[in-house]
Amino acid sequence: MTIQISRKCEYALKAMVHIAGLRDKNLSTARNISGTENIPLKFLEKILQALVSHDLLKVSYGPKGGYRLAKKPADITFRDIIEAVDGPLRLNLCVGDEPECLGPHCAMKSHWERLQLELERLFEKTTLAVALKSPAKVR
Repeated sequence: MTIQISRKCEYALKAMVHIAGLRDKNLSTARNISGTENIPLKFLEKILQALVSHDLLKVSYGPKGGYRLAKKPADITFRDIIEAVDGPLRLNLCVGDEPECLGPHCAMKSHWERLQLELERLFEKTTLAVALKSPAKVR
């Protein structure tokens, strides 16, 4: 078994980093993001809609339209993006916003709770600004 984020989250993160990396607050079209980041266009359009509806992106329509960040890169966390497209982070059924505990005396519950908090903190401290500074960022 592998614990991993969904393809939808991966594409959302790639799209947001792409948009955050634009110079001078330029807009990027879904088609441009799709081609540059190798994301299927129709799937990307749905992802972008979710990001707009969660106030992470703004969209402008028309011939010079496109997407831009709704906030500064330092104010958008990976957690914001992940939860916008996939809902709340939840490492295990017994932790998170609506836990489904399998037993009140589970020896693993405190471990899952600690790991859940660490996961949340990691995604909260990783912002688009941090991602843009990453040495892995190559364009």
